Amino acid sequence: MKRIVSLILTAALAVLVAASCGESFSPNKFHAFVDDIESRCAAFTADDWAQANNEYQGYVSDFRQSKASPEVAKQVQADMNRYMSLFLKAVPAVGVNPDEILTNSQDVEKFLKGEQQ
Repeated sequence: MKRIVSLILTAALAVLVAASCGESFSPNKFHAFVDDIESRCAAFTADDWAQANNEYQGYVSDFRQSKASPEVAKQVQADMNRYMSLFLKAVPAVGVNPDEILTNSQDVEKFLKGEQQ
């Protein structure tokens, strides 16, 4: 549960950091990614979630480095929240240990502690 809260805080932090970033992030691609996950997640296995979380973390990392307007940042935050909601709903159904997936996807705690930029 602590790692889940940490991931949610990271998503919120990503929105705040967005003002000082590069150009490789595409909000439309991220939105399409979340739409795709939403349409397919009912059949996901633990491995599918691990793969999706790795891709999600890539988008979050790219977003942190982008120069997003406040409007784009709001939409990205909404998509991040939607993704995390889908993930958290699926955890009990597929027997996923969210701590393992989140740790394998990206070390969120290092980012929160300022050890990773």
